Amino acid sequence: MNVVTAFSFRVLLVASCVLGVLSGCLDFFMPELVPAALHADRVAIEASRADSYTLPMGAVALLALGGVLIAIYGLYTFRRWAPWLNLAMTGVGLVLTVAVGPGVQSGWALALLMLSSYLWGALVLASFGGVYRAQFQGQKH
Repeated sequence: MNVVTAFSFRVLLVASCVLGVLSGCLDFFMPELVPAALHADRVAIEASRADSYTLPMGAVALLALGGVLIAIYGLYTFRRWAPWLNLAMTGVGLVLTVAVGPGVQSGWALALLMLSSYLWGALVLASFGGVYRAQFQGQKH
């Protein structure tokens, strides 16, 4: 395994994950980034969701999170199955995003999320082609 190639892939993977987590936490720890009027809209959106909707969506989201964590492990360790699981979990994430509906984020949180998403997309493409694909094909696990 080419150490430089593996290292660069892992740097992109970790950067994407860290930026995604920062995006999700930023508005929670710095609520002043969201204007008061939009914050009121966020509270109204969350209150309008029925409790019967929240529990099933939460269960599905937890299962999806488990799948994503397994995919991240597989990508980090270059397992054969990881690119396909990553692609599937990316699709599940897109469906869940639509199912959850609208939300309110600060510009900073959105910028971090977009950068994380761009890096994740690059990882999806890179794991199926080019130099990185050979890293995944070399595993017998």
